[in-house]
Amino acid sequence: MRKFVPLIRAVAGALLLAIATGAAQAQSAAPEVSVRAVKFSYPRVDGAQGTAMETEIELDVRGSGAAGRNPRFVDNVRVALMLAVQTRGRAGTDFQYYYAEAEAVTLEAGTRAMRFYLPPEVVKRDGLTGDAYAFFVEIAVGGQALAPQRAAVSDTLRDRARFDIFTQKVTEARATTDGILVPQHQFMTGLRDAREAPAVIRKAGR
Repeated sequence: MRKFVPLIRAVAGALLLAIATGAAQAQSAAPEVSVRAVKFSYPRVDGAQGTAMETEIELDVRGSGAAGRNPRFVDNVRVALMLAVQTRGRAGTDFQYYYAEAEAVTLEAGTRAMRFYLPPEVVKRDGLTGDAYAFFVEIAVGGQALAPQRAAVSDTLRDRARFDIFTQKVTEARATTDGILVPQHQFMTGLRDAREAPAVIRKAGR
């Protein structure tokens, strides 16, 4: 488990407090990068039967200010996605938990997006449709986790007990599901509606 993941538990209390009090919207200094929306869709993939499940994380990038090399850009933006999907099979419904992350080299001010995918085979096997059951997105800039935002957490995780169970389930599932949910740069080519993706920092094995 990379050190970035435990930060999720460290910010859980702050996240839920922000949701309850609206503090995230009342911050005197807006964050450099924030989650505007999390959207789900099922694009077709050339050469594959069926559709992939796409999670698009829409980001509001405000720039780094005077401290940055170029104030219109924010460098080393890491986006981590934790996901729970409801599966359907002969045994009934169940849940699968996934984790993936990607780090953008730099993002220019404006509306940007990071995308993650579950492959068509998994979508077909598990009968996935519609939105994920639960999700949490954490943003870090330069290795420092930013204050959590309301849009970064699904409505199904709006209390501490559920949030803690969810993060524990994701952590436990990584032994068997790591590498199934992947960021856009690791996903197969052939998306029929492929869109521009930010340059990412590629490390060994990632």
